[in-house]
Amino acid sequence: MKIEEIVSLKFGASADRGEDSGQALCEIMAVIRPDRREATQLALDEAGFFSYSTFGVLGRGKQKGLRFKGEETSEAAISFLPRQMFLVFVERKRLGEAISIIKKANHSGKEGRFGDGKIFVLETESVVRISTGEVGGDAL
Repeated sequence: MKIEEIVSLKFGASADRGEDSGQALCEIMAVIRPDRREATQLALDEAGFFSYSTFGVLGRGKQKGLRFKGEETSEAAISFLPRQMFLVFVERKRLGEAISIIKKANHSGKEGRFGDGKIFVLETESVVRISTGEVGGDAL
């Protein structure tokens, strides 16, 4: 299923066409390889997504860590791997665009590979800028 179809199914066709009020917000949590941090930052900046947070985290996926060839133990040699997390808040009408940018900046090779990362999308009630009291998309 394509990103646009997922966004449309979850948030409605208006989100994909940019027809909502501009105040509907979503949070994107992207967990990626640490060496892709700079490429992701550049891609987000070039597309006009300037407001985000990023920080190092430890995590693991289906493989439950890292194993080395020839090991006979069922335990992973390294249980948690370093990852980079991005938190990006966007207006719903730009959600598909932001997801595509993050995916493109982190997709390895033609087919992708295990460990390229995951993108989570959460609906956000509102956001308030502390200094001015602006709310919704204006606060981003």
